[in-house]
Amino acid sequence: TPHIVIDETGAVTKPLQPAFYMRGTADENPNASYDLPGGGWDNEIVDQNGDFTNSVFLAPVSGFYMFVYQHRFYGALEGKFYKVRFVLSNGIHEFIKYFETDSEPGGQGSITCLAYMDASDTCTLQTTTDQTVDGWQHFGDTFTSYAGFLVC
Repeated sequence: TPHIVIDETGAVTKPLQPAFYMRGTADENPNASYDLPGGGWDNEIVDQNGDFTNSVFLAPVSGFYMFVYQHRFYGALEGKFYKVRFVLSNGIHEFIKYFETDSEPGGQGSITCLAYMDASDTCTLQTTTDQTVDGWQHFGDTFTSYAGFLVC
């Protein structure tokens, strides 16, 4: 497998460039623990270079990596919060989404993280809410995704 490909127009591709794109496999009811949606990220769309295994990304080389998490909820959201953590070997990047009102039938959003990782560092995604909420569900495969790639 060539490591760098340059086509006739001069465009460069790197077939072994670390990149992954996963989707959840089922809807879930969030709880106060840091469980992964649907029990994990086993709906693999892309795992270029094979660096994503058992819901853990392993950096093959040192560099800056971009991670993106997209989610959608529905149900009684007013006064609730939802936390997302990118847990890296060298630290935690945590984001909190607070739902002030129930003016929408659901909540949605995307969260990104740019982080420096050394070779062999890991990244996992964790999610939680302030409490178990009846009727509040986190959409699975259609609306929830997790991706990452080496930037430079």
